[in-house]
Amino acid sequence: MVRSAYNARLKGKRYAYVKRMLKERHHIENARWRQWAINEADANIKSQRQLLPLYAENLTWKIKRVKDKVARTANPLKRKGYEARVSMLEAKKRFYERHIRSKTVPKAVFGSKKLFKKLAKSLIESREELLKRWRQRRNSQFCSVGQANQNGNANTRIIRDGMGFLLEVRNWPPEDFIIPLHIPDVYVPIFEAIADGLIPCYTVRVVKRENGGIHCFVSFEVDETPIVDRASRHVGSVDVNPTRLDVTILRRDGNLKATKTFKEPALIYASRNKRMWLASNLVERALRWIESYGVNTLVMEDLKLNSPVEYGKHANRIIANFMHKKLKQLLKIKALKMEWIICEEDPAWTSAVAEAEYKKQFPRLSVHQLAAYVLGRRALGFGENLSQESLEAIPKRNRGYAQAYAWSFYGHGHPSLMPRTPTNGRIGVEDAKGAEPLTERVTPHTRKAVRLSWFFREPATGEGSPDAGGARGHRVNPPRSPFGLSVYQPSVAMSPPNANIANV
Repeated sequence: MVRSAYNARLKGKRYAYVKRMLKERHHIENARWRQWAINEADANIKSQRQLLPLYAENLTWKIKRVKDKVARTANPLKRKGYEARVSMLEAKKRFYERHIRSKTVPKAVFGSKKLFKKLAKSLIESREELLKRWRQRRNSQFCSVGQANQNGNANTRIIRDGMGFLLEVRNWPPEDFIIPLHIPDVYVPIFEAIADGLIPCYTVRVVKRENGGIHCFVSFEVDETPIVDRASRHVGSVDVNPTRLDVTILRRDGNLKATKTFKEPALIYASRNKRMWLASNLVERALRWIESYGVNTLVMEDLKLNSPVEYGKHANRIIANFMHKKLKQLLKIKALKMEWIICEEDPAWTSAVAEAEYKKQFPRLSVHQLAAYVLGRRALGFGENLSQESLEAIPKRNRGYAQAYAWSFYGHGHPSLMPRTPTNGRIGVEDAKGAEPLTERVTPHTRKAVRLSWFFREPATGEGSPDAGGARGHRVNPPRSPFGLSVYQPSVAMSPPNANIANV
């Protein structure tokens, strides 16, 4: 049904038409199964259309990198190889740009693209087995989305059976059936809450694996952790790297409490399933260590790695196997289960600022540990007022921008860490640092919007201006810049040298 809905929606067929077509073609009377198949097909199309511009942009960057290699290489054989790669990348880019212009998407292979290619190249004697595996991969799965008005899920319900649990599948075309679930002990309390109706709705996805096992994935929405008095608690900050997690514990005043590195070198070399297992264990060890300090707040990077792979062979492998998104997802999920507060903070310039400002003070700590420290300070509303000596470690063309960017975090902590008296959204003198935290949160002016607009405008004076009221006029921790007002004059070249900064 998903494949039929996918092809019909690509041809521009309406939702109601596709719903009727699925009923006639696949003889599925229950409307919910057809509805979820169409929704899944629409999600696939939407995902492809969103990714096409990213693919084209990444190929542009790759082509530029390979052309630079051509210009630097004198060996004719290497130049020929690089030129062939440029031709291949340009053909790919034209392919994606053609789909973007015509508002179409490339053809999709349902099941497994790897198996499909093997099937196309297979000999007659091995074709039957490959065909069986490919059809099983395409068909042996279904998804059932729950709604709050269905008491959990209308077509797939989790019910209690003594000390165990059952999955009841309703409105199935042949007949309804019930199968037992094997639940790990750590998830039993969650399934008890689902069976007792404490979780209003949940989604069930069932997939049959090649080894004969059937995996059941249950997902549901989790409410935000309630606002509590966090004034006496520390903050844990994590810097995610390809083979390690660098964790730092900070006090509420922004000072360093403890730091530790958790390493797992096999993360970039192991197979996919083993990497998932290693990543889960790595995150578990890091969070348990943070919890030992009585921390209930986790600060993470708000970073999306979209850069393509076009470096040396060793660097390409590390970047291609970097599980940044998966590690962040695991950190979030495990922190939510522990009922922690999660803060995502802007990581721009953290490593450069950390090395310039704190490397001499903490010579035995790595740059990644210090970057986690700077990240945690930003979440708490502390910036870095870099001295002239510290700025010498930063390239000269980036010093002014890095200084102003690091400085601008003063007084702009993460909203989840700033429960204050309700105001108009600004932080005044009466509730600056040291005010009693209450049970109501006030979100200050967005840092990303205010920071750059303040950075590129003419210096102002008077009540409410950034120069008169401290950091962006909020009167909280007003720092003193060694550059005076010259940093903020438009006559100074301020073009962002970093792609992450430009996208802000």
